[in-house]
Amino acid sequence: MRSYRLLRDIPVEFRAIARERLERWVAANDVKLFGGAPPCLRVLRYPHHSCRAHPGGCVGVVDRPQVLDHVEWWRCADGSWVLTAHPYGESGDDMTASLGEHQRAELEALGGSLGITPEVDEDASWYYPGWTVLVTLRGREACTVRAADGGGVLRRVRMGTQVEDGG
Repeated sequence: MRSYRLLRDIPVEFRAIARERLERWVAANDVKLFGGAPPCLRVLRYPHHSCRAHPGGCVGVVDRPQVLDHVEWWRCADGSWVLTAHPYGESGDDMTASLGEHQRAELEALGGSLGITPEVDEDASWYYPGWTVLVTLRGREACTVRAADGGGVLRRVRMGTQVEDGG
């Protein structure tokens, strides 16, 4: 995997666990880091949304809440968008952290406004492991999530609904 910006920002002693978490997540989600200008959050609800299509700026741009800290945009093979964020949480034991009530409320409101269900994984963040939480927002036409070993499909998230699937 190419050098990754967020891994360079963290102390050396955390880089091995951070790199392992990042590589596992990328393999499980079959995504590539998006290198262009970050899109508007509305692409998660409307995959073909373009702020450029609106003279004078985007109409109804969703402001980014504080819980979306250290944001990265990813593209799936099918072109759909995935956003990851690494907000600081309440530190726990064993390199985990948890979101506070205010952060959860922000995510719930954001998910409702975009018509999607945010995913929270308290022990998978690769940015400052143990202090941050991985938040994942998948577009309404999200890509399929695969097992890290390349095995069967763990779940598919389409139109904000999670479907369990073994193959």
